[in-house]
Amino acid sequence: MLGNDDQGGTDYGEIQDTKQEMVRDILALTIDQAKQLRRGDILHETGATNEDDTCRRWRVNGQVKLWKRDVNRIQVPLSHGMYDHGYLTERNLCEFHTEGSCSAK
Repeated sequence: MLGNDDQGGTDYGEIQDTKQEMVRDILALTIDQAKQLRRGDILHETGATNEDDTCRRWRVNGQVKLWKRDVNRIQVPLSHGMYDHGYLTERNLCEFHTEGSCSAK
């Protein structure tokens, strides 16, 4: 049986989660890379895949918004398909990576 048991077994689900977090940290977009984004640039969502096991692609849909008082704050409008829209912010940078650093091609 997989999982943690009374005999001190290994929780393989926990190991897999840790591995995914390490990959996410390696591929993660940095704040400086996000500041250099321009309209039309493509980002890949880490961990989310399409039917053919390629990364879900998001396109930069507008101008990057920066704040003068807080240089680590950023807001980038994104679109995926016709109806999915969202923002890349300093809080969700780890969920995206650039097209060039994608390992699932």
